[in-house]
Parts: sequence; structure tokens; C-alpha cells
Amino acid sequence: MQMNLLHHPDAFRSFDQAFEPAVNAAYAAGFLGDLHRQTRSWSRAVAFYHSRTKSFYQPYRKKVYKFWRVEHQRAAAVHRAEVSAAYLERKSRRETALAERRRNRQK
Repeated sequence: MQMNLLHHPDAFRSFDQAFEPAVNAAYAAGFLGDLHRQTRSWSRAVAFYHSRTKSFYQPYRKKVYKFWRVEHQRAAAVHRAEVSAAYLERKSRRETALAERRRNRQK
């Protein structure tokens, strides 16, 4: 996450801690969650995560939502492929089991 230390001077115990991925992400998630509770809107929370100045937050929010849509579509495609593969695997096992039963009956 990108946190501007000028605007969040007390967010981390040290400069190095600000660059620890887990600590940084936890702070960013908490900050975004606080903004959501304040605004009661994910769209405004995302915008205000960057700035409360409209001319700054509008392009940022647009960029975030564009990325989110692309990522959401990618994740949905991966999910569809996984579901399809699982279905085909189950179907193949079922067909194999049926063929085995038929062979056993013929004996």
C-alpha cells in the first residue's frame, strides 16, 4: 500500500516499519476501513484514501475502479476455468466408474 508519511506521521513506529509489507497493509486496510465507516460508502472511502480534494480524488478513484474491474474480470475467468475443470474431472470419474460397472456386469 502507499501511505504518505507526511499525512500519516504517526502510522508507524519507524521509517523501516512503514516498508514492512504486512504492517503497511494492515495500516492501509484499517485506514480504508475507518474511511468507509465515516463515509458509509466504499466509493468515497476509496476516493478519500488518496485525498479529500475533489480534483485529486476523482482521477484516483477512477483509476482504482478501472483496475478493480479488470482484476474482477480476470478473477471471474480464473474461477470459471477452475469450476469447468472440476466439472470435467468429476464427469470423467463418473464415466470411468460407469464403464467399470458395465465391464463387471458383463463378466
